[in-house]
Amino acid sequence: MPRRTCVGCGRVAAKSDLLRLAVALARGGARVAVVDRRGTLPGRGAYICREGASRQPSAGCLALARRRRSIARALRLPGATGVGGRSDERAGSEPSRRGAPTLEDARTIDCEPLESVGP
Repeated sequence: MPRRTCVGCGRVAAKSDLLRLAVALARGGARVAVVDRRGTLPGRGAYICREGASRQPSAGCLALARRRRSIARALRLPGATGVGGRSDERAGSEPSRRGAPTLEDARTIDCEPLESVGP
């Protein structure tokens, strides 16, 4: 059984017990994190604990991950600070569009932007 680590609390759990976060392209080319409930979006993923048996991210883990900026770092979003305080070297470049679905496409397969979830 595949195991993954929560980007919020660091708990290691079965992949099926966590929610997957992925990247989608919003209008204007901005990359945004989305909750990938089916786990089918292409590209890098990050995992976060779910709230009980629901399909919502745990509020505590989500708040911790946002405070630590670990979601952006795990998904390699521009502006995420790496080890030593260095920003991502690709932060100033145009976001890659290869393989990343648009936000509209992501919504058709039961994904929603992370900003619309939780605190």
